[in-house]
Amino acid sequence: MARRSGLARALAALVTLPLTLIVIAFAISNRGLVAVGLWPFDVKAEMPIYLLALGALLLGFLAGATLAGFGTLAARLRARREAKRAEAAERKLATADRPSSSRPALPAPSR
Repeated sequence: MARRSGLARALAALVTLPLTLIVIAFAISNRGLVAVGLWPFDVKAEMPIYLLALGALLLGFLAGATLAGFGTLAARLRARREAKRAEAAERKLATADRPSSSRPALPAPSR
């Protein structure tokens, strides 16, 4: 894996730090309880509002990442297949370049 440059680290910190502070401020200011239920069932759970909101954001993030992964699956499989083909071709070329003791070596071309 490639190492990140100092600029990339600085940009990541510049984005991550404010987002972390916003999430913390959101959690502190929304500590009230809310009852959550699912319609066909009579079960209800009480949880803090921030936990409900952040949980929904996390589920959305995971769903998006999963769909993006499935979207690139065909390209990744094709790349893996082509890499295997290239390795096989390189091995075949490496064995074909070695002179065989049963074949006489060709003379060098004259100019």
